[in-house]
Amino acid sequence: MLLPTTQLAVLLILGLSMLAWGSWTSMFNVTKRWRFELFYYDFAVGFLLAALLAAFTLGSWNARELTFQDNMLLASRRSMVWVLGGGALLIVANTFFARWNHFPAEVHSTFLQPLLSFIGILILVKAAAGFLAGYGLLQREAWARILVLILGFLSLFNVPFGTALGVYTLWVLLPATSDEEYRALSRAA
Repeated sequence: MLLPTTQLAVLLILGLSMLAWGSWTSMFNVTKRWRFELFYYDFAVGFLLAALLAAFTLGSWNARELTFQDNMLLASRRSMVWVLGGGALLIVANTFFARWNHFPAEVHSTFLQPLLSFIGILILVKAAAGFLAGYGLLQREAWARILVLILGFLSLFNVPFGTALGVYTLWVLLPATSDEEYRALSRAA
């Protein structure tokens, strides 16, 4: 997988992703005659195809590291469901509520789209943190244990399975002996 190794590379990729993030609304403003829903779906399908092409080409760039397919096999199903759910919530929020400003004010409430967008972004951030924590644990990084403990605490609120996994995570990784064992493992790696 192609990962940025310097702070400059991370900042450049962050800037590029922020540019791409707002590009669909800018492109929609350029194409005045295209219906919003059709443009949104066409842009989403094009973006998905471009992301898949980048994942299967750039994601398998270095043969000495894990490929995109290997990383997908290592990712948990729960993290994948969180990513899909967060993305679906963002799509619902933006598709159904972004054009409501053309209706009279009493028809809609303005808090629903920002609320659903915020919840969708939180779900995506939690899923990304899960992927990052899994990668950190596989690489025996020192920061991964702390991130997994935070995610384990947040999982306590997802009854019943999240609660069970959160309790187990805290039971295994929270004691001081676990901290010493994990530090020894991360130093050996």
